[in-house]
Order: sequence, then C-alpha cells, then structure tokens
Amino acid sequence: MTMSVLRLRTEFSFRKAYGPVQAVVDRLKEAGVTTAAITDTNGTWGHVSWSKACAKAGIRPIFGVELSVVPNAHLREKQPTAPVVLLARNTEGLRELYTLTTRANSAQQFYYFPRLDYQDLLLSSDNLIVAYGPGTMMDRVEPRETHVLLLSPSNASWNRKCMTRAEWTKVAASENHYLVPDDKAAY
Repeated sequence: MTMSVLRLRTEFSFRKAYGPVQAVVDRLKEAGVTTAAITDTNGTWGHVSWSKACAKAGIRPIFGVELSVVPNAHLREKQPTAPVVLLARNTEGLRELYTLTTRANSAQQFYYFPRLDYQDLLLSSDNLIVAYGPGTMMDRVEPRETHVLLLSPSNASWNRKCMTRAEWTKVAASENHYLVPDDKAAY
C-alpha cells in the first residue's frame, strides 16, 4: 500500500510550524509514507534539505510552497487573502513554482507578506497543481484539471461551499504544525 502526504510544513515555515526536516522525514518513514510534499509557507528554502532527507529515507519527494493569493497583488492595500498550495508535477513545474515564489516576494507584489494575485495562477501551466484553500474567491478562478479545492477539517462552511461546486476536483488535506502532540508547547 502506498501512502502519500501532500501538505507538510517544516522548520522553514517561520512561526507557522515546528519540525526539523530530518525529524519530519523520520516520522513519515515510521508511518509508512512513500510520497510526501513539502509546502512551507512563503518560501522554498527547505527544498534541498527535503530532497536529501527523502532520498536517504526512500521517500519520493514532491516540491511545493504555500502562498497567499489576493485579487490584485500590485495594489498597496489590504485585500481579502486566501492560501494557495502550489505543487510541482515535474521539472518544468518546479521552475514555474520558483518563478511564482520569486514574484510573490518581489517589491511589486510583497505587501506585509509575499502574495500572488489570481491572474498569476490563471496563467500557470499544467506543470503545476494549484490547490486553493479556504477564503478563495471562486469567481476569480476557473476549474481546470490541475486546479483543485482543498477541503479543510476545521472549516465546515468552506467545505459546504466547495461541495456545491461539482465542476471542481476536491482534495482533503489537513495542515500540520508540529510532529507529535508533545510538540504543541514548542510550536
């Protein structure tokens, strides 16, 4: 049986998660996970460590990032935000992921935090899986095979809204913030 985890944060998600990369990979191996995606918040700094640790553990690594999406990232004002998880499907997707992460962190789009606008995601290729989280303005995005909605165990109203969208693929994904319950205090 293969087991996959598609949304993991590590020590590289500043103030969002607790868990050194090697400890996360060790925990995944103990659990029998064969494929796992790193999706740290706002950056891809952990990708090299992730690749090396997964290779040693025999886990297939997937590379991703979690960013915020807003209606217009070029406006220097507060706007409604929603999380989006980008996962590279292949080498071209990884290049695109790095380009979008760089754009989100650029002086033109960074406003209190890195952010993309919906237009950036509409222009993404099928080399990226784009997973929209709670708060997404669904009228600004179009269903595509590689664009999915993330169901959230902690957001029932979002889940109900997603279920009314028959044309969308839905993926259940829970957020991790620490490795084991005892880590909650450190987090």
